[in-house]
Amino acid sequence: MVKDKVDYKSMMRELQQLLADMQADDVDVDAALAKYERGRELIKKLTGYLETAENHITKRTLE
Repeated sequence: MVKDKVDYKSMMRELQQLLADMQADDVDVDAALAKYERGRELIKKLTGYLETAENHITKRTLE
């Protein structure tokens, strides 16, 4: 099974859209909760992505 790789830019774009959706005046509470949870997942993935990049750069710098 091939897993689609999502890049940093795509995850940031999705997170920004979630934030915009949650700031809308007509957002449903249940929908907002689902968007909040998805946002948390994205933030965790983005943080991991940045930590991996930082480790890679640090490793390259020390070589």
